[in-house]
Amino acid sequence: MLAAGMSRRMGFNKLLAPLCGKRVLWHVLELVARFEGVLEGAVVVTSGEVADVLRRERPPGRRGLFRVVVNREQWRGLSHSIRLGVEASPGARAYLFFNGDRPFVSKHTVARVLALYMARRPLIAAPMAGGAIAPPVVVDSRLRGELLRLSGDTGVRSLFGKYRDSLAVVEVDDPGLHLDVDTPEDLERASKMCSQLGGGPREKP
Repeated sequence: MLAAGMSRRMGFNKLLAPLCGKRVLWHVLELVARFEGVLEGAVVVTSGEVADVLRRERPPGRRGLFRVVVNREQWRGLSHSIRLGVEASPGARAYLFFNGDRPFVSKHTVARVLALYMARRPLIAAPMAGGAIAPPVVVDSRLRGELLRLSGDTGVRSLFGKYRDSLAVVEVDDPGLHLDVDTPEDLERASKMCSQLGGGPREKP
């Protein structure tokens, strides 16, 4: 889970902001915890501030599900968080990347991406809504070296073109897929969305 952004546009740590009765990041943690029977483990790459809160407020799921890795060099960009997460998962067969600032991704979206990956074993599996791909994205461990070579504020998306022949995409009906909380306006929009959908899209049957 990539959760080490510097929240420049928010003005405070967006992941700790309250949203529908819990912190923004906790929505994503709860989503990941729903799949603890499938995932071998979960690595949260985050800031020291968020790590301190995670120590005080035990995250959801079984004890030990989440391993926290502190990114002390956030200035190095998204690629450094990816590197830390990959290095903390040496035996992984694949990496499922979540963004900590996308609180309303549906559990059904995650299930469909995982099913797509397990059925076809592509190098990359991702959901798409409205013609655009967004996290969570599965990257096979065959691309571990590529992930470790990313630099700057470059993410997994940079691999899509190079490996388009082994990029598997599943269309989803998920209003939360493209909602990331970067600004106060985003947070306000997310609050309204949660209220309208009774706890957010993740809870729809």
